[in-house]
Amino acid sequence: MFSCLQRKTDKSQGAISNAQKADQVSKEKQDANPQVKRQKVAVFGGSFDPITNAHLNVVSEIAHSGLVDEVWIVPCGPRPDKPSLSTPGIERTMMCHLSVESVFSHNFGVKVCDIETKLPRALGTLSLMRKLAKEYPDIDFYFVVGRDLIVPMNDWDDVDYLEDPKGAGKVLVKTEKFLVMDRPGYESNEPLPPNFVPLVLPEGLTQVSMNLSSSEIRKRIANDYRLVQNGASHIDYYACVEGLVPSSVIRHIRRQKLYIPSN
Repeated sequence: MFSCLQRKTDKSQGAISNAQKADQVSKEKQDANPQVKRQKVAVFGGSFDPITNAHLNVVSEIAHSGLVDEVWIVPCGPRPDKPSLSTPGIERTMMCHLSVESVFSHNFGVKVCDIETKLPRALGTLSLMRKLAKEYPDIDFYFVVGRDLIVPMNDWDDVDYLEDPKGAGKVLVKTEKFLVMDRPGYESNEPLPPNFVPLVLPEGLTQVSMNLSSSEIRKRIANDYRLVQNGASHIDYYACVEGLVPSSVIRHIRRQKLYIPSN
């Protein structure tokens, strides 16, 4: 299983005590060899409860854009503020791995990163980006965000940003890099800041999009399960999501009996 905290190159295995030292190490390497191209990685975060074909569609379009070298799917850690997220992180991470392995070829630039699911709780976005930068000083990370969230991001809290938890959103918007996706039904003529890169495909190509949420998958399974409980024994309550999530993920959901309502 790919772990962000373990996936270090030989060049970055030395002890790093803080982000400042990591930045200094990275700068020294660039100065020593200015021809070295820094890798660009898109960070695609979410609960992925479960991961759906719509998520994979976004990931593939990011990879096809050529704007980054890799896309990392990053399932969030436990969310006490989100009671609907009850599926353990290891299950959500495993479903992400199964989907990537079954949908994409081995050399397609998509990976799953478990940097958050190993923690007691989810990280704020600013803390996540800084943790990744500290662990991988040779990589430029771009957080994937919808265009409709650019303004609201200024108000995002981050309890792990001890300097100013309530002001973390403003720091996030000013200091980090972003890959911006258009959202169906949302229009804005506001120019993007320099650190926000729009997700566009090469000229002449049309971006493919899907509108499907994880909550819809859970709702469909729960609905058909209740029908079975009420006597509709002919219904396979997992078949209702065929074609909406990878078959490998459906098999895992079925084996682990996930998304069955408790009442």
